[in-house]
Amino acid sequence: MKKLYLLFTMAALLFTVSANAAVESMADLFGKYKFTATVNVTDAGQSYTEHFKSECDVTIAKCSMGIYDGEIVGLAGAEGAPQSISGFDLTAKTIKIGNPNGGGNTPVWSGGVYMSNAEGVYPFAGNFNDILYTFDPETKTITLPDFTMVSVNHGAMTAIVLATFTNAKLTLVESESIDVTDLSGDWHFTAGKGTYDVMENSTLPTEWDMTLTAKDDSKKNYDLSLKLGEFAPLALTAKFDGVTLTIPFDETSYFDFENKIGIVNMYGVARPGEITFNMVNENQLSLTSGMTIAQDSISPEVPGGYMQWYMSGSAKKDGADAPAFTWPGTYTLQSGSFNVFDGGSDFAAESEMVVEYNEEWGGIYLVTKFLGYDVVNINNGGIDFEPSATDPNVAYIKLQSAYGGSMYVKSAEGVFYKLVDANGGTESLELKSNGDGTFSLSPFFVVKGEYGKETTYVAGFDKNTVKVKEAEEEKIEWPGTYTLKSGNFQVFDGGSDFAAESEIVIEYNEGWGIYLVTKFLGYDVVNINYGGIDFEPSATDPLASSILLQSAYGGSMYIKSVEGVFYKLVDEQGGATALELKSNGDGTFSLSPFFVVKGEYGKETTYVAGFSQNVVTKGTSTDITAVETNDNIQVVNGEVVLSEAQPVVVYDFAGRVVFEGTTSHINGLANGMYVVKTPSAVMKVVIK
Repeated sequence: MKKLYLLFTMAALLFTVSANAAVESMADLFGKYKFTATVNVTDAGQSYTEHFKSECDVTIAKCSMGIYDGEIVGLAGAEGAPQSISGFDLTAKTIKIGNPNGGGNTPVWSGGVYMSNAEGVYPFAGNFNDILYTFDPETKTITLPDFTMVSVNHGAMTAIVLATFTNAKLTLVESESIDVTDLSGDWHFTAGKGTYDVMENSTLPTEWDMTLTAKDDSKKNYDLSLKLGEFAPLALTAKFDGVTLTIPFDETSYFDFENKIGIVNMYGVARPGEITFNMVNENQLSLTSGMTIAQDSISPEVPGGYMQWYMSGSAKKDGADAPAFTWPGTYTLQSGSFNVFDGGSDFAAESEMVVEYNEEWGGIYLVTKFLGYDVVNINNGGIDFEPSATDPNVAYIKLQSAYGGSMYVKSAEGVFYKLVDANGGTESLELKSNGDGTFSLSPFFVVKGEYGKETTYVAGFDKNTVKVKEAEEEKIEWPGTYTLKSGNFQVFDGGSDFAAESEIVIEYNEGWGIYLVTKFLGYDVVNINYGGIDFEPSATDPLASSILLQSAYGGSMYIKSVEGVFYKLVDEQGGATALELKSNGDGTFSLSPFFVVKGEYGKETTYVAGFSQNVVTKGTSTDITAVETNDNIQVVNGEVVLSEAQPVVVYDFAGRVVFEGTTSHINGLANGMYVVKTPSAVMKVVIK
């Protein structure tokens, strides 16, 4: 994207013309700003002043990941992650900051400093979100509400005010001019691959097409034709500001007018609304608003409701050349000179490295596993990986992100383990082909310490050879005795007979030529299920199998019956979708979440026990005592309780974020099922 900055020192008339240009979208506010504020430092804040400023340079620019409306870098002296702009309202003249302190393990401010409201509340657990900054469309000056900088005690969920900020504003210094790309052409949309990116069991496709046709030479106004499945194309209009494509819809936006099937707002069934895409590059658009298809109620027999949703995804322009996928894969890293120091015993001379290509984030490469550790969450997606622009045999593992953040391997009990180069700095590591199927990797160290103060060397890696890891074929003999251990076990009224750890037995019946589960949750399930629970190895994946919750003739699968009360197995949605049992590649298996419900035969609706984060190991319970299970997340008296205060996101089963922040307790959730995600675990829970 071409950038043309107007110098602050140019003639006043030229600057005035730029500043007075109409603000029509977030892109019109991109540029360089001067931050100023009146700051009063408290006694408690005297030792923190290096982490915040009353005056500094700030940049507002396109989101580096193509997800948000923009990002603010350097606000009030911030040295970490940018503030992400999650909303723009032209009518109200506001921009919305959804999470002022950033997410993941890279906060906006360093040194344990966080932004809070004027009163200095604990800025997490939903107390300080969706903050509005106001802009002047004539001068582009942005005014911030009064705020504070605080330190926090996550365990007690309290904050101490370090400084108060009043009269805070951003004054435009250099305005960014956006070179608008012509989006005219045919585009193919593909939904994201996440668990909740599309609606389960929807009959509508996860891919669709659209055609954009520019209406004038500005390349900002378009006619749009959207073709979804078997519906006739839907005619819409669109606006493009060089960064964001906005597609309005209203009460007439029906694919099927007779049956009232059309586009609705993402978090409801109301109209009007708009769909937004951010431009990743001239050939790719990333869906940022989500998009929902619903049917209006047209009769008591057809009450209406959601038919499909697209939480994320990307559209590619037809004819665009696909990138050459040379680097993604699983590698083995072998260090010929490996040194371990005090505190580095968890590292080894040989370990696994995984490189992935993320298409939805604009076609970037990421290291998602390094030194054998999953590095996705701690680095907000992974460690940056950049193939050389001039040498196809070279790539770089970045030790510093685009906004200055470090790259980490892991954290434990407040201690962070950071990657540094051979000189203790942040020079990228070079990965270069040796021409014989192996690669050489630059020397590097791991250092540990408090976040932002990692100086203690724990391990050194030199004479590093990297090679593609050869796949090891695994063959599973399914019959045998297994131990099921649920990391998130929930018992409700009437479920006291069930336990977090129990026995499973799988047998092969030669006479019938089928596999059967003959023991489940510690109960003999042969008689109650006419031979056992149906078990079906995958026909395409030798490492996977299914425990069926419905027989071929439609019957349910039961655990036991007592005095006319039957205990039935159901999936996480309360239905009869088969449970997947799949190898983890380390001798253990993962089993899909499920529940036990009870009731009169054929009317079993009362939930008595829930099982998720299920680890299955072949053998008796003593065989899995070393298997790590995560009891980080529990439900106690209708509250989600974490083992300690930490970043957490809670999703409902529509994939919507219902809570995001740093806390150890989450209350106020309505009854239902949720997905709780922390840096170390993802669990499904039920609030009753």
